[in-house]
Amino acid sequence: MRARSQPGEIRYWDTQLVEQGDRLTRLRRQYIEALQPWLERYCTALLGASPEWHYQSGWNQEFDFHTALARGFERDRQQGFTQSGPHRADLVIRQDRQPVQNYFSRGQQKLLASAMRLAQIAQFRAVREQIPVLLVDDLPAELDPEHRARLLALLVESGAQLFVTATETGLIVPRGQETIKMFHVEHGVVREVV
Repeated sequence: MRARSQPGEIRYWDTQLVEQGDRLTRLRRQYIEALQPWLERYCTALLGASPEWHYQSGWNQEFDFHTALARGFERDRQQGFTQSGPHRADLVIRQDRQPVQNYFSRGQQKLLASAMRLAQIAQFRAVREQIPVLLVDDLPAELDPEHRARLLALLVESGAQLFVTATETGLIVPRGQETIKMFHVEHGVVREVV
């Protein structure tokens, strides 16, 4: 559409994009800032360290969003899409200056993702005072028994209503204080395990 549009029309929409894009970027930064203490807590508990978190807004930070759009106007028009903006934003996570996807094992990446979810639950509960529901598929995969137990304890501590799956019984061992129900699902048939 951008390639077929008139410059005046594109500039009008760019004005709207800048206004909403700046607002969205500000809200994202505020959210990540609010999550930071929770991220540090859960990453330290699960990984023994907290990685560096950097929000990239989706345009060259030497310029404001309006200037970045203006500088890329002709290129964007020729290619038919906007190459700068909040739709290009990313959250870059590094450990010892290395991207975590190159540094962490699959198990560590799973623990990092779990720490991020736990941080979101904690922030959600602090702001909304509601109890979230969390579905955890195949919790034991990629994790040794120690990390499994640590993650399960933090999940229970989060206060969320949990639905946890595993491929075998005995891979998830509750500590005994939780109220749990266990079900076995086979070929679409669900039965409670007593």
